Amino acid sequence: MDNALIERQKTNIPLEASVQDFLAWEKASRDTIDVKRCYIDLAGDLLTGVLLSQIIYWFLPGKRDKLRVKREGKYWLAKGRKDWWNECRISAKQFDRSIKVLQKKGLVETRLFKFSGIPTLHVWLNLPALMEGVKSILTKGKNPFLPKGEIHFNQRVKSLTKTTTETTDIDTPISLILKANQSADFLPRTESSKYFFAKTHRKRWSNSVQRDSFEAAEAQFGYTRMVGAIDWALLSGISNIKSIISAARNGKDIRKGQGASHVSQKQLGFYHGKKIA
Repeated sequence: MDNALIERQKTNIPLEASVQDFLAWEKASRDTIDVKRCYIDLAGDLLTGVLLSQIIYWFLPGKRDKLRVKREGKYWLAKGRKDWWNECRISAKQFDRSIKVLQKKGLVETRLFKFSGIPTLHVWLNLPALMEGVKSILTKGKNPFLPKGEIHFNQRVKSLTKTTTETTDIDTPISLILKANQSADFLPRTESSKYFFAKTHRKRWSNSVQRDSFEAAEAQFGYTRMVGAIDWALLSGISNIKSIISAARNGKDIRKGQGASHVSQKQLGFYHGKKIA
């Protein structure tokens, strides 16, 4: 006879009552992990998606007073690598692998600071990169459970920040990041980026990923090479940041007659005498 049935007979608990108790517990239990499908798509695998989802959870409005410290002008999540198991059943080794994946994707940054006197890995969520990645995933139609229509993150996040401000006078990490997006940090700071902005009528970088990538490219290839790549790309009808950086890496320069033979010297002179819309 089944051992479980024997135990029920000993305690005189009918099977139906046990099932009802289980169903009641299942309905009321909060022992769950909420993970959006797009986070898994963005992270690349289930475990890393779960970790990303939990990191986002800690940076949502209302969580500021929990395991958060301010260093280097940013709010960080301080949590030991072994603590993730109790929260979302991710082991220390699994965390080590997944956090590196998120770092490589530019979704988080990590630093080793002391927390309560103990060296602890601190995590910072790169919200602009996250929003850009999620929007890219959703607009590609990888998540079939979304409402139809265009996705406007700016309005949604502004509404979220407005609601949070109405309920508390304290800036949340998300609102602080949004304010940072509008600060001078997103204006062109290097000579080649100023040249690029002048040619394209840009006013500011869309996010820190664009800015940092462009500035790193100038540091690596130099101003002259970057300007040559910008001219080559724009006269070829290309204004994508990644493409311009790739052009600089490959030494593309319209003045050297590389890649855009259809552009005459007259056109080149006209280009340098006006701004491209």
